[in-house]
Amino acid sequence: MNFYKLRNIIIIATVIFLLFFLWLLFSLFSKKTEEPSELTPTLIPYPTLYKRAIPSVFTPDTSGNKIKISDTWVNNFYETGRKIEDGNDVVIKENSNYKLIYQNPFKLFIVNVLSSPFEKVRAEAEEEFIKSLGITRVESCRLNVRVGTPFFANPEYAKKSYPLSFCEVGVKSGSGL
Repeated sequence: MNFYKLRNIIIIATVIFLLFFLWLLFSLFSKKTEEPSELTPTLIPYPTLYKRAIPSVFTPDTSGNKIKISDTWVNNFYETGRKIEDGNDVVIKENSNYKLIYQNPFKLFIVNVLSSPFEKVRAEAEEEFIKSLGITRVESCRLNVRVGTPFFANPEYAKKSYPLSFCEVGVKSGSGL
């Protein structure tokens, strides 16, 4: 009789285990799968080096073909550049190697190096920067200028912000990032 009781307990335990296993399989495979929604990438017009603040309305202080920024008269790039986003940012010059941007809310010039080698393209972009603004190297050091590069172009220099290569530390009158 003990043998029959043990056999019945084993059969009942096996049936319970099989029912549980079938229920588990059914619950896993019976869930309706939702179609994933189509992902739309966020368009970023240019890499930024900092978090944006609320932009201010800008009316350039003009005198003919020059504008005054940080007590320095520069060529009026608002007439020759391409306005982007909210109308306060201007792409001064752009090619496949670099992009020169002015962000008025921060009174900040960005020299964005888009290709390698970093030092060579940086020097080329910095020379184009002072040429486009019609200023000297000394005058450019008085402006708030940051040089940066995206990871895809120069991973070893990315995620950092640099001053103009020819400016001495402490000469810059503008604030850093």
